[in-house]
Amino acid sequence: MDEAADKGHLDVILWLLTHRTEGFSSSSMETPLNVEVLYSFDHESTTTESTNDPTQRSQLTELHSVFKLCPAFVEGCLRCVAEAAFDQGHIHILDWLRQFGMKLLSTAPIRRAASRGDLDVVKWFHRNYFEFCKRDLLQLAVRNGRMDVARWLSEHGYEINTPQMVVAAAETKNLTLVRWLIENGRTLDLSTATVLARNDNYVEAMGWVPEPERVQLVLEAMRNENRKLLWWLLMRTRFEEKISHIAISGAIDGAAASMREWLVDNIDDDEVCHWCFPKDEVTASTEGAE
Repeated sequence: MDEAADKGHLDVILWLLTHRTEGFSSSSMETPLNVEVLYSFDHESTTTESTNDPTQRSQLTELHSVFKLCPAFVEGCLRCVAEAAFDQGHIHILDWLRQFGMKLLSTAPIRRAASRGDLDVVKWFHRNYFEFCKRDLLQLAVRNGRMDVARWLSEHGYEINTPQMVVAAAETKNLTLVRWLIENGRTLDLSTATVLARNDNYVEAMGWVPEPERVQLVLEAMRNENRKLLWWLLMRTRFEEKISHIAISGAIDGAAASMREWLVDNIDDDEVCHWCFPKDEVTASTEGAE
């Protein structure tokens, strides 16, 4: 029965429930209770109104007969069926179980669905009015790199409320998720941008950082002689504010001679050179090269 539940074979599950007595394995029956299937329904109305399929009506009639003889056995097996359906994403089985009444005893199934990126199961819980309660579902989705679930949760009341989410997303190496968080969350602060800047995979993300924070990243890159990041910031992003030009050109003036020479040799965008370097320094470097 464990295998049938994992694979979503409802007809096999029902046959085993009504024709065999083994039930689920002891390990499945002894797992922590996350859901209770109440088996509280009007048998007569359910078998006549819930389905037009004669086979399903017959299966429900047989199941009800077994329930009258062994209620604990049926309820325990249906609980295991529900647990397997939550974990394997078998929506058709969850929809079938709803006729009996279901009660969540913990948020573990919802959290597992968010963590593994099973958006269909997350939506099923929401559609069937189960309370999500835990406010860290979005963080769970982000920490596991689950872009679709993260976006859906944000559209249903979950806020991108901490820059640490960006760092968590970066650890999953999901650049699309990182960008989405930066564009839809709070303004990226300097400390978070600095963490991203240390990883070559996220140099591109610096283009999504607000200008004041990018200025600070330029200054830090100069201090640490992180030439790859420094080049990318100056050549691949634009600094529009006069105060940014003053801060960066001032830092270049005060930098070590080797750093200034490297910048003059490698920053070849005329617009950037115009405000980065004094004219006499650029001229002197050009004449020296000749």
